Amino acid sequence: MPVEEVVAGGLIRIIVWLVADVIVGTVFWGIGWCVLKVLTLGSYPTADTKKSHVIAVGLAAIMILSIAIIIYVS
Repeated sequence: MPVEEVVAGGLIRIIVWLVADVIVGTVFWGIGWCVLKVLTLGSYPTADTKKSHVIAVGLAAIMILSIAIIIYVS
């Protein structure tokens, strides 16, 4: 395998990883933060809350919303 292909493949992997990390870290975290603030009337998440928990709530909210839209449209 030529060196150029290895370098190009590695750069593409790094770029894809960074884009995915930015999407997960910002979009899902933001949605999860808003959902938790609304559902707990502002008491959660606190400064001690793990980022991964907030991201999981954001992902779950997107999945639930997507399923609801699919059911409504069908």
